[in-house]
Order: sequence, then structure tokens, then C-alpha cells
Amino acid sequence: MSSIDLDGLLASLDGDNPCGPDLRGEPEFRDLEDAPGEFSSLKPPELMKVVRRCTDMLMRTKDQMPAIVATQAAVRAGDIEATTALLCYVRKLAEEYWDDYHPGPAEDMAIGRINELSALARPAAMLLPLQRLGIVGLPAPSTTEFTAAVVEMALEPVPEWTSDDQEKLNARVASGAVTAVAARLARPNQDAARQLRGIMIAISDTERGRDAAAECLIPSFDADAVRPLALQLRSAVEARLVGLRGLSDEIHSLVEAFERRMSDSPSMGPILNQLKAMIGVSEAFMERFPDPAALEDIAPTEDAETAADVAGVSAPGGTQPAKRFSGDTPRSRSDVLVAIDAIVRYYSDNEPTSPVPLMLKRVRNWVEMDFYRLVEEISPNSVDEIRRLLAIRNE
Repeated sequence: MSSIDLDGLLASLDGDNPCGPDLRGEPEFRDLEDAPGEFSSLKPPELMKVVRRCTDMLMRTKDQMPAIVATQAAVRAGDIEATTALLCYVRKLAEEYWDDYHPGPAEDMAIGRINELSALARPAAMLLPLQRLGIVGLPAPSTTEFTAAVVEMALEPVPEWTSDDQEKLNARVASGAVTAVAARLARPNQDAARQLRGIMIAISDTERGRDAAAECLIPSFDADAVRPLALQLRSAVEARLVGLRGLSDEIHSLVEAFERRMSDSPSMGPILNQLKAMIGVSEAFMERFPDPAALEDIAPTEDAETAADVAGVSAPGGTQPAKRFSGDTPRSRSDVLVAIDAIVRYYSDNEPTSPVPLMLKRVRNWVEMDFYRLVEEISPNSVDEIRRLLAIRNE
């Protein structure tokens, strides 16, 4: 659950001036605008204090800049739910207060709004914090967290680091094939991946067998002792996966909101690509280490697809995740909508300058329309003639 009070932030501030005053000239506003320059030296509690300062200001003015600053602080603090809520706030400004929210008015500042939001795609703003985000961590008092890169390594048997590995790494650094910064992470990442996998194989006989065959099993491994921790970590990855999907969906919605308003949108491709990779790794982790209880509940007669559904990820409260494109021929209007959404996401992720999504979004609105509504949408000037031909009473 997010700590951001969206309803409170989105409430009209004044009858005559629902967006409140422009505070961009105030010293406090300028301090917040400059705050991201210090984020690299702040710890999560300090970053969340910045978020609260920003939301306090947003109770006085509807301005996207404090939300942009707060978004950067929240993602660095690892609070994905707050990050999603803050981007939702900006989207709601575009949907509900487009003409007047700050910087405004829209007729003068629409491009400026896009430029401000596009700054989120800079590496230091969201990309690097997402790359360093812990997908899952060991329980307190440990502070160990496993990034997406480590989780991906843990999908396969991970051997113990050896002196030969170090010599090969040193040679690659000397040749320029690997940077010194990347080299410093090589052994810690491999050790972390080995630790994570050494826990998770407690709930997968198949993966434990692969480690044994590769001679990668940790000595004195005790599956029964480790299994509760493995299940706890799996649940944490599941929760993180739900959050990452929600953030990705919200960014897509934010881009679409701007495209509807002005046929242009902030450049979020790098962030969406990073989230796509993190979601893919997390999904692979859930499949590689399925919940044993879920698998045991499946009757022997059920097919493999049913087993995958039961062992897959569901949203909190037992609700199923949003339907995803299967690649099969659509068999209903609902399937058509899912397919169109998948195509739009492809272009947003891989060809953000393509006009295809704009066309498809209009087509998407037609899917549920009947003949008369479709004609009314496509050719409003023909409505009277259609009414006459079909003897439709003009209401």
C-alpha cells in the first residue's frame, strides 16, 4: 500500500483557482528542484523525508515538478508503490487539470511539461536506481538485497568463485573488455547469486538436481532447514513483481495520457525497457522455483497449462493479474483488446517514435462499439444520413 494520499493531493485547492498558486519563484520550491543533486548521498529514510516535503508542497499547488523530484527520491529509496502513486498523480493532472496545472497554461507550456518529465529517463533519475533495486532481500537483521542482475544469475547453477575466475577477470580488465567498476561487482554478485540459489533450491528438486550435476551444491546443504526461508523469499519476489508490473503499467498510462492530449509524450523508453527486463527476470524466478504447495494441489489429470497458472503470480488478495497476450488467434473482443495493448506496448518499448500506437489506440476504442456508434465516431457528418436510411429516431 502506498504512503501517498492521492485523493488528498488531487482534490481541488480553490473554487476559482483549483490548481492553486504558482510557487516556482519561492525559495522552498527552488530547494526542492535542486534536491536530486544530493540524492546519491542520502539513505532511504532521508529520501522519504524529501518525498514528504514534496507532497506537503503539492497540498498547496498542483505542479508536476515536486512530483518529479519525489518520484526520483522514492525510487532511490526502493519504495515502488510510492513511485507509482507519484507518477499516477502526474497522469491525473494531465487528465483532470490539463489546462491550468503548473507549469501552465497548457497552450504555452505543454512542451515544457514533456521536457520536465523526460528528465526522468536520465540514468541517475530512475534507470540506475532501478538497476540497483533489491528484488528480494534476506530477513532482518541482515541487510543483504539481491538485484535483478543477481536474481538472473541465480536462475542457473552458480559455482564458487575461484582464483582462476579472478585471474580471468584481471586479464579482461587489463584488456579493456571489462571496466574496473564492473569488475568490482563481479565476485560480490556471483557470491550473492550463489547464496540466493543455495536457498531457493530447497523448494525445487529439479534445480537441486541441476546443481548436484554441475557440482555447485553448497556443502552441508539442508533442504528442510532452508525451505521456510526459500518460501519467504519467493513470496517477497512475488510482491515485488506485482509492484514492478504496476509501475510499468502506470508509466504506459502516463505516456498515453499525454499522447491523447497533444499527440506527443515524455520519453520513457529506457525506463520501460529496464522494467521489462526486471519483470522478465522475476517471472523466470517464479517459474524456476514454483511454490510446492501450489503444485501439490493440482490434480494429476490437469494439463501443464493449468499447472503453470496455479504456480504463477497472482495479485494481493488472491486476484488474478491482468490478462496478457498469449500469441494465439483472438477468440473474443476481450482478446482483441489484449492483443492491441500488447502491440502498443511493443512500439512504446522498442519504437517510441512510431505513429502506429496512436492509430491503434483509436482503433481500440472502436472494438466495443456497435455499428451506429462506430459511424458516429468515424464520420459524424454521416450520422443524419444513417438515421434517415435506418429510420433511427433522433433522440
